[in-house]
Amino acid sequence: MIKTKNIKFKYKRGSEMNFPDLEMASGEQMAMIGDSGSGKTTLLHLLAGILSPSSGEIVVDNTNICKLKQNKLDEFRGRNFGFIFQKHLFIEDISMNKNLLIAQTLAGGAKDPDYVSQLTEQLEIAKLLNKYPSELSQGELQRFSVARSLVNKPLALFADEPTSSLDDNNCTRFITLLQKVSSEHKLTLLIATHDSRIKKQFGNILYLKPSRK
Repeated sequence: MIKTKNIKFKYKRGSEMNFPDLEMASGEQMAMIGDSGSGKTTLLHLLAGILSPSSGEIVVDNTNICKLKQNKLDEFRGRNFGFIFQKHLFIEDISMNKNLLIAQTLAGGAKDPDYVSQLTEQLEIAKLLNKYPSELSQGELQRFSVARSLVNKPLALFADEPTSSLDDNNCTRFITLLQKVSSEHKLTLLIATHDSRIKKQFGNILYLKPSRK
């Protein structure tokens, strides 16, 4: 489902970063663990087409995304990837229902309120759809982040440092939730983190170390 080969990347004022080859099958779940500066977020953004490598190949669902023109890459990203970030980044002055519907249209699709209803029922937050972000708890916002990542029926789910602000119990619960919904929706799941607590919940771990020239 996801395969990379000889990926390198260089920021304008930085040294070149070299990444290990990665291969994930459809539905596979992996934690990418490394200290700050190891390139976890950079690699995640490369895989998602947010950044472009200076050399190498990134193949997702038999498509080499490095060869796509920007408009096609944006379309591919919106159709195939779901994202969960450390910060929730919801639009504060509209309801959670509208936040989810907007996420569908921003990806180039049509609004599908029935699917939004289905997802939020599954995540036990349907009764909160008319609430605003400021009215929700941290745990409720996390579940809406999961819902937003799934509204466009992606093939892969990427999470960047999703547990750094959580205590031990909530960390375990949230990762369990991500693994559960990924299995139910047959998603490839990749979590980038420096949180060593996550290790015990994954049998498949990529340890990333700084690799620069």
